[in-house]
Amino acid sequence: MVVSEPDLPGGSWKQLLSRLIEEGHPSTLLVLSHRADERLWSEVLHLGGYNVLPKPFDRTDVTRTLALAWQQCKERCAASVAGSRQSHQDVG
Repeated sequence: MVVSEPDLPGGSWKQLLSRLIEEGHPSTLLVLSHRADERLWSEVLHLGGYNVLPKPFDRTDVTRTLALAWQQCKERCAASVAGSRQSHQDVG
């Protein structure tokens, strides 16, 4: 799971997400933002991110969102490992 601010030194969450996807990491990206509007939320989801956590944080929302994101991350990682094992078996 990756948690990111919208703006990063030398880039943005979009560039981070793009790099994670290019490198084949089955990550779940959460973007933290003071400007958590519908446009940002839509953009994050459309590009493959998981969700936006608005600042200031609400403890209940953060706990729920992180728990769901962690579950998805574990499932993606397990699926990636299973797929890798299957492709190795198919070759051998």
